[in-house]
Amino acid sequence: MVENIPFYHALANVVIDEQGYGIDALGTLFFIFGISSLLVGAVFYTLGKLEYGSVVYYFPSHVLVGCIGGIGVFIIVTAMEVTLDMTFSFDAQSFATLVSHLPQVSLVILFEATLRILEYVTLDSTGRPRFPLLSPVYFCLLTPLFYLGLWILDIPILKAEEEGFFFPWVRK
Repeated sequence: MVENIPFYHALANVVIDEQGYGIDALGTLFFIFGISSLLVGAVFYTLGKLEYGSVVYYFPSHVLVGCIGGIGVFIIVTAMEVTLDMTFSFDAQSFATLVSHLPQVSLVILFEATLRILEYVTLDSTGRPRFPLLSPVYFCLLTPLFYLGLWILDIPILKAEEEGFFFPWVRK
């Protein structure tokens, strides 16, 4: 999910530059997001229907593992960029920024660790998940859980915004 946020943010900036900041821009954004989702779904459906999934067997397994590892690194770097609202690279300055934003990063790690523990605890005796919808439901509950945590800890939303727990406002 996190790798889509920069894409959606870029689309939002394009629409706002063209249409301005308002209800028309919001309608256009929802339309573009929907069309892009349908387009990706259609492409993957077509690839599956044409049985092009077997093409991966022409590549050596170590090449595929390397590609998947590269995608993992890309997702981690993108997650850091989205969480910290900065361009992340593997240098001392980026890691210093990461440490200075430890509360935001800790929250991400806490949510991820909680999901992994829930997935592990809910495996059946054969090692299969008992609740296949656990991850999607968990992701849908992240936002309400976040706001519930703010309410329980009596943290004002403006304070959380000042501390960097919300995405920055899109420029007008």
